[in-house]
Amino acid sequence: MAERFAILTVVRSDAAAGLTEELRIEGFFARQWGLSHLGAVEVVGLPELGDPELFALEVGRCRVVERSMAVTLRGDEHEAFIDLLDAGEVRLRFGEHGTHRLARRPVSELHAAVNGVTYEASLPMAMVAPPSGGSAVLALEGRGSSELGTFHLTHTLAPPPTIQAVNGEPVTGDYAGIDWSDELAVTWLSTGAAEGDSHLVVSLEALQFDRRVELRCRSRDTGAVVLPAEGVQAVSTLATSETITRLVVQRLARVDFVASGLHEGHAVFAARSLVLLK
Repeated sequence: MAERFAILTVVRSDAAAGLTEELRIEGFFARQWGLSHLGAVEVVGLPELGDPELFALEVGRCRVVERSMAVTLRGDEHEAFIDLLDAGEVRLRFGEHGTHRLARRPVSELHAAVNGVTYEASLPMAMVAPPSGGSAVLALEGRGSSELGTFHLTHTLAPPPTIQAVNGEPVTGDYAGIDWSDELAVTWLSTGAAEGDSHLVVSLEALQFDRRVELRCRSRDTGAVVLPAEGVQAVSTLATSETITRLVVQRLARVDFVASGLHEGHAVFAARSLVLLK
């Protein structure tokens, strides 16, 4: 029997490269067979969709992960398929009366073997968060369709863990330098997160068009961590002049939701700070 599941990702990014702090939402509602959730994410290919395995790391542990960024779905391979369902209108609600409707994007022109729509939205964080730049209470709600029922979820999204220094050197711009043969010390602005389920991940990433390699380390939100040299060296194999390399620190939370017509649904909320590396 085909599986029906939904993944939504809400990313709050701090100001970088001269841009203002923004909130970006991406997601899909799928009917699929023959794929893992990670496989479905890779096939759909939305850039902000989080790896479902991000929450598998234990505190104090690190892992090197390699992902393909150009996965295609071949119809003759075990008859695997994925159809993206129309969930009707999906809205973001914030503050007293703020609301923003997510756009539905057809994907058939990009993926011949995938039909349906994805959901996307992008808006300045100033519309959503209080002027102090603190936490923001967000709600996502789906109005439902002939294929899926309604849903509603809420989450208090923390501020980004702004990166303060890399290997003891203060981050004063959009770039930082590192030694690819040594361990990497990172400090960030800690809020002393009150939530007991705070999930903070520090990632060293090398990205190409069709491939990415990441060193992921889960840490307590204390404001400092040291990434191991062997993991840094593993990422360096993809770090060339044509590769985007970056350091990312993000606070993560997962909120499950239910809707008729779905076997499983969850939203990943990420408050993210990043710096490009050279």
